Amino acid sequence: MARGHAGAGLEDVLAEGESLSTAAYAAKRFEGLITPFAMPLLIGPGAISTVIIYAGEASKHFGLYGYGLGLGVIFAMGLAITAAFWLSGPITRVLGRIGMVVVVRVLGLILCAMAVQFILLGIAGATTGLMRPEFLGG
Repeated sequence: MARGHAGAGLEDVLAEGESLSTAAYAAKRFEGLITPFAMPLLIGPGAISTVIIYAGEASKHFGLYGYGLGLGVIFAMGLAITAAFWLSGPITRVLGRIGMVVVVRVLGLILCAMAVQFILLGIAGATTGLMRPEFLGG
């Protein structure tokens, strides 16, 4: 294979004389894809829209104090996420494989419930009289 092309073939990844099975090669390539998936969860459109929605709700109920409280919560969450990243190795060792699966599923369920709440609040706000926002917690 000629060197200098845009794509990296199997020969480009392996050291001289090294061989890799198809499954091991696929696993190695998949591990490189995992990292970019985490960033949209932290700073992507879902996180941004969540902050906007909660800021609107806080300003309705608490005014300027609500904005300050929101900024404090964002800062606190940033610290909590940083601590979780630093402690991810020990947390993974303590929870083990099954514990991590349980945590991911529970957090996925919470995320799903939040998504349904946002959808229902959006429908209630867009359709006057169809749903009462106070019934939905908004």
